[in-house]
Amino acid sequence: MQDHITEAWSQLAQSVGGIERTAYVADGITAMAVESNVSAPGTELESFESLDEAVQWASE
Repeated sequence: MQDHITEAWSQLAQSVGGIERTAYVADGITAMAVESNVSAPGTELESFESLDEAVQWASE
């Protein structure tokens, strides 16, 4: 499952273009695992356990 998420989200991040920041929100280390495996050159990636924190960070 992790491989599928990594591949799909990497392709999405690269195909959309112009995205400066991407926040991943999940419980525990899940978001960190996704963040560390997604390839999105030129995009700042960060993981959070709180949606509110993620939105605040992405809005900066």
